[in-house]
Amino acid sequence: WEPQLAELTFHALFLVPLFSMDPFFGWIRSNTSSSVGPFPVPKLVIWAVRWYLFKIMIGAGLIKIKSSDPKWKPGNMSAMYYFYETQPVPNPFTKYFHFMPKWWHRFEVWSNHFV
Repeated sequence: WEPQLAELTFHALFLVPLFSMDPFFGWIRSNTSSSVGPFPVPKLVIWAVRWYLFKIMIGAGLIKIKSSDPKWKPGNMSAMYYFYETQPVPNPFTKYFHFMPKWWHRFEVWSNHFV
């Protein structure tokens, strides 16, 4: 996770203007009107962050497909049967999702591969 955090931090550095002493940095005043607007974020930075998120999502899906764990393979798709019992930070809806029907859990596994 450290390399991914470092990469995202590097991308985030370009989201804010550097060397601004203005306490409301990121906002510019127009000389022609009294309106205030934000500095535009460079398109390259936006696409770099989108590419980063795409890499994370594709990597997470491919590692599950490439694994030798049969719970993620077609024909079994039982990875979500016990997820809600063992997840690290359960929430109030965990109990309800755990008792959903098995077809729902199979759907969750398939949607995990495609989302």
